[in-house]
Amino acid sequence: MDLQKKREGKRQLKAEQYKKFKGNKKEGQGFADKRKKKVQYEYLKMLRKEKKKRERTALPHTSFEDTDMTEEKIGKEKKIEDSSSNTYSKSQKQFSKKKMDKEKKKKEVLKQKREIETALTNYKDKKSKQYKKLCKKTYKGQPVMKNQIEILLHKIQSGIDQT
Repeated sequence: MDLQKKREGKRQLKAEQYKKFKGNKKEGQGFADKRKKKVQYEYLKMLRKEKKKRERTALPHTSFEDTDMTEEKIGKEKKIEDSSSNTYSKSQKQFSKKKMDKEKKKKEVLKQKREIETALTNYKDKKSKQYKKLCKKTYKGQPVMKNQIEILLHKIQSGIDQT
């Protein structure tokens, strides 16, 4: 009886091994599940599109007087800019803006580099002083306890200050 069950189990494993695809009733409807997910995705996609359309068509309530005033102001500003400047002056303005932006970026980068350098030098100085204190030894070769205790005290105080 046991041998017969083992043989059936082996046959089923081999049969599954040689299958090209999954998707029948026995195996949980593999294709149907994929189809279902695709339909859900398409439905959600359609809902998103409809929502976008509704948002575009629904305009916020504004009074006509406000819009007229703003349009007039914008029109006047454009006329002033157009009359006083031509393409050459516009290109000069754009060039100067780009130049200013580049200079600002360079200054910021240099400032950051200086800050990093100063922070590194401070850190290295602090570590070297601490190392020198810890390395000091008595004439018999024992470490100087005073320095070790001072360093521990500073660590404890800095931990208290941070909390």
